[in-house]
Amino acid sequence: MRITVRCFAGCRDAVGSTSLSVEFPEGTTVGEAFAGMIESYPALAGFDRSVMLAVNREYAGRQAVLEDGDELACIPPVSGGAGPNEGRSGMKRRSFDEAPSSDEASIQGRRASPNEGR
Repeated sequence: MRITVRCFAGCRDAVGSTSLSVEFPEGTTVGEAFAGMIESYPALAGFDRSVMLAVNREYAGRQAVLEDGDELACIPPVSGGAGPNEGRSGMKRRSFDEAPSSDEASIQGRRASPNEGR
């Protein structure tokens, strides 16, 4: 049987493609298919314990049996963004009880004129 394997994020990097057409024997499970992918693409081994697998856009357990024409998606955990002391803007987070920096204090002490920002 032939299935389409879609790879996202780190899995895509490990395979070198976003989509592959792969042959497996009839009755192959999701887990067996992913193990077969690791054999062909050893860099996927690092995702074996953390990857989420989906069949035809629905998360599936590794025991689910694939059928001809199915789409298997390999979705690794995704991280990134701001560090523990940064907000979304990348600016340093500060607790409410910390005093503002001298730049922040001068901005906070300044009042906007009625026409400012228009």
